[in-house]
Amino acid sequence: MSITQDPPMIQAPAVLAQVASVVGEMAAGGWWRVGESDLGQALAQAGRIRHEVARLEAHAAAEAIARGLPAGQAMTAVDYLVKVGSQYAPAPPRGQAIHTARIAATINNPAPGVENTLSGFDAGLISTSKASAIIQFHDEVEPICDTEALATTMKTINEGATDQVQPPDPKNEEDDQGDHGNGAEGPGGPPVRRCGWTERQLSLLLRRARRTIKPAKDLEAEENGQRIRRALYTLPAAGGMTEYRIFLDPEGAAIIDATLSALSKPQPAEDGTPDPRSAPRRRAEALMTIIQRGVSAPEGTSQTTKAQVFITIALSDLRSQTNGAGITMTGQVLSPETIRRMACDASIIPAVLGSEGEILDQGRDERLFTRAQQRALWHRDKGCSFPGCTIPAQWCQAHHVQFWADGGHTNLDNGALLCQRHHTHVHSNGLTATITPTGATWHT
Repeated sequence: MSITQDPPMIQAPAVLAQVASVVGEMAAGGWWRVGESDLGQALAQAGRIRHEVARLEAHAAAEAIARGLPAGQAMTAVDYLVKVGSQYAPAPPRGQAIHTARIAATINNPAPGVENTLSGFDAGLISTSKASAIIQFHDEVEPICDTEALATTMKTINEGATDQVQPPDPKNEEDDQGDHGNGAEGPGGPPVRRCGWTERQLSLLLRRARRTIKPAKDLEAEENGQRIRRALYTLPAAGGMTEYRIFLDPEGAAIIDATLSALSKPQPAEDGTPDPRSAPRRRAEALMTIIQRGVSAPEGTSQTTKAQVFITIALSDLRSQTNGAGITMTGQVLSPETIRRMACDASIIPAVLGSEGEILDQGRDERLFTRAQQRALWHRDKGCSFPGCTIPAQWCQAHHVQFWADGGHTNLDNGALLCQRHHTHVHSNGLTATITPTGATWHT
């Protein structure tokens, strides 16, 4: 089937209908007749078409938004894209429409920080989802951060997220006229593509960048807002089951992830037979084990080792308390202040790094208060030691009055019981106390 020779943009619907028809006919079957090498190349070209279609959608959506077509139908850009995208095919996933609408809006109003992102997207070197994530990051932090710092950060992000494409070795080519920039295969074979950061790596680095680039006051407000939104919902499910939905901030997620990972590993049988349980089932049973151990522990003291949260953080960031960030092994980004507070009561294993990335200190569990020390604090403080608080001792955490990160020792004369709320308050405000044999006096 031949494609019309009219300028493509003038006869866009007809041209695309013919392209869709050709691709549809090829997709119908008969691939058993194609050789292995050609089959791989067919899949490679299908990948190219996939990205070119994403570009087409983004630029066409940009024009539709600029003309006010979604607004003219009293629709958001995302709803409009879902509607028109379902006219001849199943509706596109809403997430895909969100990515397309975000890129389209940026095409219409490109900010200096995302010009390289759009260039990489148009060159087929940055995927749709990566471009959308970078644009979202820029739009979120641009109003509140320093312009020069943002420009430096965006340069690093764009370079890391962009695939690098090199032409094949000229010695293997008959000529060098192939279209190497967009992934087409030249006479000497396909170009060499070195992929940039994966989506998971990019997501982690964007979270860390948000943490390091935002002003301290905005970070504090954000963390407080996340902590307030912690929630656990119970819902009836089919077959007499119960569904639990939990929403946690990065600190809570880090503790849950570390706790479940220790108890949800596959357990092969003695003869080597693989564990038949799925990962979700193993996590559910690990959670039940944790709760059972906790409620059966004598005097309210859990017999289970506290969650071991492994965190990598620079020494300068740990001392600064507000700037910088620490990263857990499961990808949660925590502020230095949160790490300092968690060090009081979680089995946090920090890998503290120097200016060259070398490990200066590998934390140990021994800095945590022992059960005997906790019982002594229960007897001495009787409950939360903060003025006016009535939370009982069993619900409190043992806190280092001189913070562990500042060299504080795990001794009774450096310990005090604090409930979760006042523990956060003390760390956030850097409060100190005088410890006597009869209790703690906080200097508020």
